[in-house]
This record gives sequence, C-alpha cells and structure tokens, in this order.
Amino acid sequence: LGGIVMAALLLSNNDVFLGMFGSKFQRGSGAFIILGIGYVTSIALGPVATLLNMTGNERVSALGVMMGVLLTTLFCFLLIPFLSLEGAALAVILGELSWRIFLAVRSERLCEIRSGLVRFTKRLAK
Repeated sequence: LGGIVMAALLLSNNDVFLGMFGSKFQRGSGAFIILGIGYVTSIALGPVATLLNMTGNERVSALGVMMGVLLTTLFCFLLIPFLSLEGAALAVILGELSWRIFLAVRSERLCEIRSGLVRFTKRLAK
C-alpha cells in the first residue's frame, strides 16, 4: 500500500519532482510515468521471488530472474531505437513483469500460495 501511495504522489507531480533535479530531467517525464505504472503493477504480484526462495525453490526463482534479464536485453534492443528514452523504460518494465508473472504462476503451482493480488491458476481441489 505504501508503494502505491508513494507512486501516486510522484506520478501526479512528476514535472515538479523531476524539475527538482534540473530542467533537463523533465524530458524524462514519459519514461517516469511508464516506470511508475509498471512498478505499481509489479508490486501487485507480491514477493514471488522471496516466496520461492524461502520454500526451497531457488532454482525456479533463479530461472525466472535470468529469463527477465534476457527479455529486458531483447526488449531494449528492439524498443530503444524506435522509442528512445520511453522505449528503455518500457523495455525494463516488460522484462520486470515477464519474470514476475512467470514466478507468480510457478509459486501458485509449486507452493499453492497466491502472494499477490492476482490469481493466475485455478483453485486446486482439496
């Protein structure tokens, strides 16, 4: 909840916040908004890597993070030439969400625990 409140404050006043660092930083307003919305979405998935690490599923967690690094690199190569700064922000968020969603699905299946606000698998019959 704290992350969502902080993001809302920063995003609603992004020009003022970025202007504190100088007028040239205001050029990054679009990227700042993309990153803010993306990370709030990421927060909604919960602490999936921590959950997997604490339940003996470190290899799955490491695989997900490696997948995220590779996808972020790929998205950077694809998006930065066309979208510049906003492309870099979008690439980072797409990479972040890809590994977080992968780990959220795996944690639901392996641990039968939903760590975030979103359910990715059907409830298992007991």
